[in-house]
Amino acid sequence: LQFFKDRKVDFAVLEVGLGGRLDATNAPKKKAVCAITSISRDHTQYLGEDLKTIAFEKAGIITQDISVVVGVDREKNDEAFWVIGKIAMERGCDLMSVGQTEEDNLAYRIPSSDASGLIADYMLQGEHVIEGIRIPLMGDYQARNAGMALAIAQLLVEDEFIPEDRMSIDIVKKGIAKTKWRGRAELGKYLERDWLFDTAHNPEALGKVKEVLKQNFADREKVLLFGVMEDKDYQEPLLELLPLFKKVVLCRPKLPRSQNPGLIRDFVVTKGEVSKDDVFVVEDCAEAAGKAVELAGDGGLIVNTGSIFCVSEVLTHLEG
Repeated sequence: LQFFKDRKVDFAVLEVGLGGRLDATNAPKKKAVCAITSISRDHTQYLGEDLKTIAFEKAGIITQDISVVVGVDREKNDEAFWVIGKIAMERGCDLMSVGQTEEDNLAYRIPSSDASGLIADYMLQGEHVIEGIRIPLMGDYQARNAGMALAIAQLLVEDEFIPEDRMSIDIVKKGIAKTKWRGRAELGKYLERDWLFDTAHNPEALGKVKEVLKQNFADREKVLLFGVMEDKDYQEPLLELLPLFKKVVLCRPKLPRSQNPGLIRDFVVTKGEVSKDDVFVVEDCAEAAGKAVELAGDGGLIVNTGSIFCVSEVLTHLEG
């Protein structure tokens, strides 16, 4: 916080590290707006096992009488949404929800989507239509993320934190169109192979990787390069991913809590009905990248996912 103060920033955007209620980023008491993007099972040893309990922890960032933006999917996690809504009401907050239902304050639809990104249309409070926002990121879920940014911008203007001429719809559209997000459905070309990097490390995020692959790369032969932390709930989503790949390379990021790739191999061979001849263990992430290149061949796509640390080590090696 002192860093931001010393540089006299107009606004500081603080991303919660874990949960919210007890996170260090929750120390500031003067907030312009709070945003809760989604609810999923992650860090359950600290936040609780069920989504309602996790939602309560995340809602801990909500302070008295501020605007709140919520991107929780009502159709999938209605109970979690209303845990947040109840806390917002108790604290006298205005809540703006982003989603695809008629009840959402900022509703969106996606006219087109491909590997280069998507186009999204938004309807604010059921009447104000904002059409043709270009989002240069893969995955239809990015329309919800862009909607969160749009809602925050709208509230900053309404609450008179920013003059309207500095945060017009055209300015917001141009900003979203320039978005770059390293390690999130990121395409690259390295060692004469096509790569897709995604730092997904929990069931919800790994499910989105599956959606991106099925939507944009269904006809490509793919190799999975996977490394994960031992405390992550990766097993079921990994089983969902496996049928999309012809070969699997398992590695181990250089952290004490990284999962033993030999244990992952035993799991996928036993539970995933994958031939042991198609699963390769190469502990070092950089060396594993080389093995993936060998297996992918010309025209193949290498998908690197499972952990921020795994993707970081692979990208550092490829770009070094």
